[in-house]
Amino acid sequence: MDTSMKVRENLDSIMSYLTPLLPLANCHMVEFFTDKHWEHLLPHKLRKQLENMELNKAVNRFWDISCHNDSCEITKWVKQSQCHHVSVNEEYCISPQKLTDIIHKRGGNFEAGFKVTEFMSHKKSYEKQWHAIAKRANGGANVWTGGGVDTNLHRFACSYITRDTDLSSVVREQFDCEEVNLLLTGLHTCGDLGPSCLRLFTVSPAVRVLFNVPCCYHLLSEAVDVAMFDDDQTATDDKGFPMSQYLRGLNLGRNARMLGAQSIDRVRHYRQMPDRSLLYRALLQVTMKKFLPHTPIKEGKLKGFASKCQSFQQYFKMADEKLGLNIFNSLPECYLIELERTMDCQWKKIVLFYLMRLCLAQVIEGVILLDRLLYLYECGCKNAYLVKLFDPVLSPRCHSIVAIRN
Repeated sequence: MDTSMKVRENLDSIMSYLTPLLPLANCHMVEFFTDKHWEHLLPHKLRKQLENMELNKAVNRFWDISCHNDSCEITKWVKQSQCHHVSVNEEYCISPQKLTDIIHKRGGNFEAGFKVTEFMSHKKSYEKQWHAIAKRANGGANVWTGGGVDTNLHRFACSYITRDTDLSSVVREQFDCEEVNLLLTGLHTCGDLGPSCLRLFTVSPAVRVLFNVPCCYHLLSEAVDVAMFDDDQTATDDKGFPMSQYLRGLNLGRNARMLGAQSIDRVRHYRQMPDRSLLYRALLQVTMKKFLPHTPIKEGKLKGFASKCQSFQQYFKMADEKLGLNIFNSLPECYLIELERTMDCQWKKIVLFYLMRLCLAQVIEGVILLDRLLYLYECGCKNAYLVKLFDPVLSPRCHSIVAIRN
């Protein structure tokens, strides 16, 4: 069985698991209460067990899932999702050392490496930023070079990238050279820039090697989200997802793709609970549906002030002022009292729903990554791999797509 067939089988297995859960992946937490997500989107057995457990006990079970191997529905839910993550193997999802071995076998060598101390946010500390450092090896010792970047080695050329961009011409204009052999690299390529890079690699003979780390899956163009993009982009079949012919016609949905960019590794490592603003916003939606059912809410105006609020009443009062609703003072006092009375129960449901839904994040990301890998195989690139490069806690987009022209 060739590698592309194994990728197809893996995708079949993932989609068989994920497809019934896409409504859960695509839901919006704003409608958590109004659309009854708890009752309608969680499997019955899982929901019943969560309802019968104290919040702290259920959350601790989620944090320490590796310590349990029992019939608990939380354990089964988490481990079933983990079975559909992209994992390192010896064929198409490889380790950095395996990639090094492949390059050595092709006659490639590596210069002595250098260590970069942190000079940007912790999350992005893996990125190599030429503006911040210019460093060279000198007999194995690390030497910091003074001044700016050596313009004989590094120059910028700004260009809007599409699959029709002639990278050879861009390089020739900057370096005044005839023969061009390129490494096309992108770290955290946002939205459709990642797919455009892959398409450029397949149609540009001068690009010998591709290295790409994706980002911002929610900004990918997808047939289901055509209203988000301009006419030129929707007129072509070159959507950001899916890229492969094998998945043509499949839609994940924008909320699912946004979920795919969240980091369950970081949440579990730091034991991060969801922000309480999720609860307040969902309760505001309940109130709006009840008293102002035809009044739309401009979400941008609600950002940033929830952290200043100590209660839902305070949040509601501030939202009432910012949105110009003018209903806070006219609401029956018993209504707000009743909401406050049920706050702990509602918070428990929000937290547990958020964590259970988060389990689908890496499953969705796996579909996107394997679709891109399969696209390269379909285009005739046999030497294409997913390489797990980074610590997913520090850099959640930890997989790169590496391809070497045959």
